[in-house]
Amino acid sequence: MAPVDCLNVSANESDRFEISNECALFDFTVYTTVVGLMIALGVVGNALSFVVMLNDSATSATSFLLQALAVADTLVLLAAVPLYVLPNVYPYTGVFGAYYELYMGIMPFLWPIYLIPYTGTIFLTVLVSVNRYESVCRPFSTAKLCGNDKVGARTPPAIYDYVFVREFQLFFLCHAVRESAGRRIWLFNFRPTYFDVT
Repeated sequence: MAPVDCLNVSANESDRFEISNECALFDFTVYTTVVGLMIALGVVGNALSFVVMLNDSATSATSFLLQALAVADTLVLLAAVPLYVLPNVYPYTGVFGAYYELYMGIMPFLWPIYLIPYTGTIFLTVLVSVNRYESVCRPFSTAKLCGNDKVGARTPPAIYDYVFVREFQLFFLCHAVRESAGRRIWLFNFRPTYFDVT
């Protein structure tokens, strides 16, 4: 069996962006089927863990942080559906053609919507790790440092306020650059702004 060329490079400029059947099948299998199944299982698992933590009789900061982490993970998974799963349906099945044509136009908005909960999940994971470290290594001082009123009520909203302000700039950094062969080509130009610290 000959190797499949999925680079889609051709001498003719007009069909350079056409996807071969083998590549469309690969993308559909990996992104739509496998990633879609992982997203569905992740949403179900996060919902179950949220319900279990909600019914937990011990209302600790750890329980609240794990609930917040389950919600953040679910938001990441749901934001990944229009970004990764749906665009690969049309080239193989012919379904969602309107979304396929619209996808590159809404990509600059989908990417920040995906990154906001993604970054929040990273910060919440670090916060859960610090909370667990404090609970295990310093069990007697944990009530003062990581009490329910301190960590549970204030920290996750503060994290998402920070993440939203930090990632909101991405809505303004992407734009279409040129058209080629009647198709829009989107180049994601992440220009440095005053928000950058590097």
